[in-house]
Amino acid sequence: MKTDLDNIIADSDSGDSASSYSIVVVDDEPRIRESLKFLIEQRGNCTVETAENGLKALQKLYRQRFDLFLLDIHMPMMNGFELMEQILQYQPDAVLVMMTGEASVESAVKALKRGAYDYLRKPFDDADLVKTIDNALAHGAMRRNLKRAKTEYQYMVENSPDLIYQLDPEGRFTFVNQAVERLLGYRSEELSGKHYTCIVHEEDQERSEFLFNERRTGERATNEIEMRLVCKPDPDDRSHPPERSITVELKATGMYDDHQKDRDKKIF
Repeated sequence: MKTDLDNIIADSDSGDSASSYSIVVVDDEPRIRESLKFLIEQRGNCTVETAENGLKALQKLYRQRFDLFLLDIHMPMMNGFELMEQILQYQPDAVLVMMTGEASVESAVKALKRGAYDYLRKPFDDADLVKTIDNALAHGAMRRNLKRAKTEYQYMVENSPDLIYQLDPEGRFTFVNQAVERLLGYRSEELSGKHYTCIVHEEDQERSEFLFNERRTGERATNEIEMRLVCKPDPDDRSHPPERSITVELKATGMYDDHQKDRDKKIF
């Protein structure tokens, strides 16, 4: 039986196969398009589409997702830089390699600053072409794997039965997962930017300040300490019931740029 996480992973994997990559070559010279298509497909595990101009390339992009774009810079109607901007708007994680017969340091820097992965000068050596393509595809695969790992991590954190939170150096919530609504009745966004003491029982606040400021890495991390958290009042209950609270086990670990320098720093 598939879970929501299975579906998320499946969506992340779509169009990303370890055995096959989709590449599009955009160049206004037919001879270059066909020679590149031949050379790349000889490499194996790649299928190559070609387009003679930017408009044709965008039409292909709207129909399918590509793992790599090889773009000529000097083309009629729409140059390579203009096409690159259009591609990145539609597919922000696109991997692009720019090509030109009139290479210069300025154009190379411009291409890289605008989001290109690499830059090839025509005519290029077959070995250099294959190496650039291999590196670009590996770069794209690494980015997709990082994105997939982040998606899985976010899913697990948001759907954890435990209350997971993050505080800034002043003790304000920068993140609270969805468990806070089930446990305390607050939506995550209600607590964003508020000081953590807003949900700590009044009688535990002084102790909580000591515990949070005592938090460190390793043996000094705050762990297995019980604390009472206050539930959100029910606005529809006019009987003014006593404050409801739950007891939780606190786990807190500090994160520092420099452990030695920040060892005795007071957090809140």
